[in-house]
Amino acid sequence: MDERIVGRKDIVELFRKMYGITTWHGARKSIEKNHFPLRRTPSGRPMFIISELIEYDEEFLKHVGL
Repeated sequence: MDERIVGRKDIVELFRKMYGITTWHGARKSIEKNHFPLRRTPSGRPMFIISELIEYDEEFLKHVGL
């Protein structure tokens, strides 16, 4: 299992499962509003580290497939 969720598509898919948000714009607003730990890869792609998301909210554990 990968330790990261990388890219807009994968992040939007996670947010669709969790909150019903289906667009990158909606996901970004939710990320900013809730202060989720969004990081960037060296190439600039958005990513989450799964362990940080689970620390933030254990509800993510159900949706990341661990």
